[in-house]
Amino acid sequence: MVLVSPLILASTLFSQPVKGNVIFVACKYWSSVWFVLVGIRYKKISLQPELVREPCIFVANHRSYLDVVSLVRLIDRPTRVLARHDIAELPLLGHFYGQAVVSVNRDNPMDKAASVIAISEALAQGLSIFIFPEGTFNESSDSLSSFYSGAFKMAIDNGVPIQPVLFLDNLDRMSPLGFLKLSPGVSRTVIMRKIDVKGYTKKDVSRLKDMVWNQMSDQILKYQNGCV
Repeated sequence: MVLVSPLILASTLFSQPVKGNVIFVACKYWSSVWFVLVGIRYKKISLQPELVREPCIFVANHRSYLDVVSLVRLIDRPTRVLARHDIAELPLLGHFYGQAVVSVNRDNPMDKAASVIAISEALAQGLSIFIFPEGTFNESSDSLSSFYSGAFKMAIDNGVPIQPVLFLDNLDRMSPLGFLKLSPGVSRTVIMRKIDVKGYTKKDVSRLKDMVWNQMSDQILKYQNGCV
């Protein structure tokens, strides 16, 4: 963090969205160095030529704290992560955290509504959004937990594509029980093919959600079974 602290402090000189973008870039540099220091080999697997260049909504599976480091390492454009509200309430760290994410308290209807507005505004500014549609860690033996509808409704409402991403090895590299439970090795990130939402309406939210869930689950199982 010492290496990127000047960038994070420099972010205070700017207003949004530049402030959040500077913090995100600083975190990206930090993630690259951190992977090397802890002995984790980051590997990107692309099932399409490149990441979507236009504003989009990234969706990914969630099994480990390492998923957050992997997403920062992956993304190469201004993005905001939909994240827990409680960290944004911490002194100092919470301030910078809050500038680079869209925080949400899912137990508070007013806060949820405010986060939806913030996401729409971010997309209109040309930013992308990263969401874990399972809502929290998948601690089951299934490839994916059920998805919430929010990410898919917002994609349709804002006319932006869905970009599915898979984190395949992060549970093996870092247990959800804590940051200190690290195991060196490979960490694969799979970029799936984007899903265009043109022609979808609010009536199609469940259909879109189920389609994305099925595609992601099938791909996870293929890698787990060594089929790809």
